[in-house]
Amino acid sequence: AIAGQRDSADTDTLLTLVMLLSVAVLLLLLPLSQVAGGLLATPALVWVAPAAALYAVFQGATYWLTYRGRFGLLSLAKIFQAVVVVLGALLLARQAPGTGLIGASMLGYLVAVVATLWMVSASGFRLASPASVWTAAKRHLNFPLYGLLPAMLDSFSMLIPVWIVADQFGTQEAGYLGLSRQ
Repeated sequence: AIAGQRDSADTDTLLTLVMLLSVAVLLLLLPLSQVAGGLLATPALVWVAPAAALYAVFQGATYWLTYRGRFGLLSLAKIFQAVVVVLGALLLARQAPGTGLIGASMLGYLVAVVATLWMVSASGFRLASPASVWTAAKRHLNFPLYGLLPAMLDSFSMLIPVWIVADQFGTQEAGYLGLSRQ
């Protein structure tokens, strides 16, 4: 999150910027993850692009709700997500070993994104104008420049054990490891 006091318009502008960047990341990473998945013989990499986009939108909506003091709504969205992930994992793990747990996690994030965006829109969010989005992007340029690499390394280091388990023991065991780390 970008620290500091902001007014309603500024939080709306930053959330609009996050949503636009998420769509751009999805459009950029989707073809790359499909190519990488084919080269590495790991079809699970196809999930990387949608997961990154959903995670970014969820985080942006989470920060918006936090800055607006909507903690109860935020807790409700997290509960929805957890329930869907657990139920989805229980149902899909046996149906589709290897991809069922990934699908359950993605479904959980999708539910969380839909819930938080609905809560955000019901709480007064308004899409920002292109001019204000551009101004905010220029004003906060240093934040992603300095924060992107550490965040990517942190995320990557969390995935390394799952990849090692998948390589050594199979995707089903990696899925169970991923589920146990929730």
